[in-house]
Amino acid sequence: MTASYPLYHPDDHHDACGVGFIADRNGRSTHRVVRMGVTCLHGLDHRGAKAADGTGDGAGVMTRVPYRILERVLIGKGIDPPPRNRLGLVMAFLPPDDRDNARKIVDDSLMAEGLDLVSWRKVPVGANVLGEAARASMPAIEQAIVTAPYDDVPRFERSLFLARKTAERAARSAGLNGFALPSASARTVVYKGLFTASTVEAFYWDLIDPMFESDFVIFHQRYSTNTQPSWEAAQPFNVLAHNGEINTVAANRSWMAARGADIGETVWGDRSADLRPLVSQAGSDSASLDDAFEVLLRSGRSLTHVKEMLIPAAWENVTDLDPALESFYEYHAFLSEPWDGPAAIAASDGTQVIAGLDRNGLRPARWTETPEFVLVASEAGLIPSFEIDAVATGQLGPGEVIAVDLATGVVRHSDEVKAALAARKPYGDWISTKTLYVRHAFDDLQDDRYDPDALARVFGYTAEERRLLLQQMAEGSEPILSMGHDTGLAVLADTPQRLPRFFHQAFAQVTNPPMDPIREWLVMSLRTYLGARGSIVDETPEQAHLVELSSPVLSDAEVQHLTSADGFTAVWLQTTFAAADGEQALEPAIESLCDAAEEAVAGGANLIVLSDREVDAEMAPIPIILATGAVHHRLIDRGLRLRASIVVVSGEPR
Repeated sequence: MTASYPLYHPDDHHDACGVGFIADRNGRSTHRVVRMGVTCLHGLDHRGAKAADGTGDGAGVMTRVPYRILERVLIGKGIDPPPRNRLGLVMAFLPPDDRDNARKIVDDSLMAEGLDLVSWRKVPVGANVLGEAARASMPAIEQAIVTAPYDDVPRFERSLFLARKTAERAARSAGLNGFALPSASARTVVYKGLFTASTVEAFYWDLIDPMFESDFVIFHQRYSTNTQPSWEAAQPFNVLAHNGEINTVAANRSWMAARGADIGETVWGDRSADLRPLVSQAGSDSASLDDAFEVLLRSGRSLTHVKEMLIPAAWENVTDLDPALESFYEYHAFLSEPWDGPAAIAASDGTQVIAGLDRNGLRPARWTETPEFVLVASEAGLIPSFEIDAVATGQLGPGEVIAVDLATGVVRHSDEVKAALAARKPYGDWISTKTLYVRHAFDDLQDDRYDPDALARVFGYTAEERRLLLQQMAEGSEPILSMGHDTGLAVLADTPQRLPRFFHQAFAQVTNPPMDPIREWLVMSLRTYLGARGSIVDETPEQAHLVELSSPVLSDAEVQHLTSADGFTAVWLQTTFAAADGEQALEPAIESLCDAAEEAVAGGANLIVLSDREVDAEMAPIPIILATGAVHHRLIDRGLRLRASIVVVSGEPR
């Protein structure tokens, strides 16, 4: 007899998000492609979740701007349609009870960019297919049809991007809840919402209009794991759709905030400030990744370039990697840290459409080529009648990418894509002439000034920790303790606890990639870069002028080498305060430390060394995690963080 579980049945099992794209290989925009994309989305319905009232986690599609529909709408209003290379479309979610004010915000932002609003259009929808919760939170869905006074489509795209950023800031300032602009482009449009994949065209009637034509469709069914389902959180976003989770998103957001304050003016000129914030600091990790993609895309990089920059393949320990490609990855590691997955993405800027995986490859992405179409999806068999004509099939592996040129239909796979990127600039020459490598062996330096037992008390080393953990590690064996993490919360402890004990790692809720640089050496690296970073939107030889470390853990010899290296200016700051003054002296000491760090970086220092080595009977250490975090955020707030790296010399880190 089969066991029965009242709260779970195998037939009701749901997997993670589904994502993919279909593209025409002959550069044709047809309604057939739209219908095929909708059919593919239907096939991913099982990958979403659904509430009791039928409300889904969100689903949607990205397509070419439906020019024929817009032209019909304008002609019906007695308006002459502008040429297609001057026609743009803003998809808008507006608060139903404040629609006029929301429209005015969009109108004003477009006018500020020199764009003309041709007409507003109410998008025809079937709200009866929504669940009760989705219907209650449903925004007014409208489209702003826009024209530009010039024929430069990339310039038009940048203007629409800036207008959207301006409108979003204005809406936040005005407290307009429910305001969102899913897309603003002269090439692409996003139809998405809080429904399930199987009802997308029953909600958006445009998708069954024979005049809706496209040469590609990106489709996405969401399974929310880290944000509450909402209309704006559904995917695709402005550029991409993502299946997975960005485990490093907190650090990615923090670094992008630092880059926003020091982005430079070589690309955007005096409009640089209008890009801020570069990425959303709230909402889903996918939305923040989309923000990062878009700002780099609008700054002149191609989609494939942005993908390999933000979600690179494993390269650091691949022994047979082409030297030119290794130089490409190494150079771009100077500009941006990876947005580490798991991640499978599909993205488009209207000129090409791509799909790719992160370095671990923990999400499925199967591709099929026929003489007419290319399909990449989380599933095989989405359109069996299409797939029987396949001339080539396969599955993307870790770090791989596939790209389709929408004008020519040319399909490029990873090797070709990456070879072209590696040949863009002389990255190897830049690195060989600008980058300093520090790879000294650990030294045997001993300092008799310090009493190990006294230092153990100062930095909170317990006898148990020294015996069961540190001794075994020092002897080269792996400490083995109880399974699971059953340590009591530090906030409830009766005795004083080290500050790091109050923090716990926030694990991904779907898939945890390997975090072991020894066993998983092929996909994980400890390489670290120090020095002043260049703007993320620039690409110059000077940005390779950094120190490269093989590990973030340094010996005394390496620290000495760093602080005396030619071309780098280091400032050593003590992280201590007078013990006799008690706990009330801690906050002023931190403020003084931050002031000193800010002054040093403003004065040209590009390495800040925070040290509690000077601790003694009179001077107590500032908890090093507190000192580092305070200096890090002070420099971000002052727009100085990219100009210097922080090195910690401390007895506290384990």
